[in-house]
Amino acid sequence: MSVTEERAGQIAQDWARGVHPESRAWLHPFELGWVAGRDTPEHPIEDGLVLDAHVRAVIDGETGELTVWPALSPDEVADVYRAVRRAADRFSPQLLALLRLAGWRPGRDVGPAVDAWWARCAPAGTALPPPIRSVLAEFAGLRISALGLAFEPVSAAGREPVTVLALDGRFAVVIARAGGSELIVDDVGGVHRRRGGEVEALAGRFDEALPRILGLPG
Repeated sequence: MSVTEERAGQIAQDWARGVHPESRAWLHPFELGWVAGRDTPEHPIEDGLVLDAHVRAVIDGETGELTVWPALSPDEVADVYRAVRRAADRFSPQLLALLRLAGWRPGRDVGPAVDAWWARCAPAGTALPPPIRSVLAEFAGLRISALGLAFEPVSAAGREPVTVLALDGRFAVVIARAGGSELIVDDVGGVHRRRGGEVEALAGRFDEALPRILGLPG
């Protein structure tokens, strides 16, 4: 890491004293930096404001940037920070902003709801291939209204029929709809777009296809 523990301690102490001049910061190291907390003397509430002295901070080990996080345990804060960093490495800022507006978050998993929808609405005896399930478990039910994109199942009740098809000899499922087109994932994770009778291969993985689907740089 580029930031030393001594420098991280100084950053944390400056942050801690922003609440009370006698606050003392502590650090919990992890591989991406440090989780910081502050021990703050009791102080009266002024003007009806409650100052949350017990929130956490993360000091990035490469940049020294300090970001504030909820008052979870240090290990829980580190886990959340890891997930957010993975998302930033995975998606562009523009794509992340669109996904967050739609309700996506790092670690989103609606797999049980997907399984219930599949059991209820898929053709009897049809197994849900893992590459298709992994996409649905993360994105099912999301809507990006500005682009008219809605991921199956689109209703809270999850009673829409599952659309399955054979695509170049592979089992495939419609996982989202956008205007007059359908987005399809096959049983090895390939992503396709169907408009009318025309099918276009988009990418071998969903993460590669998503910027193209949304008209964003890859």
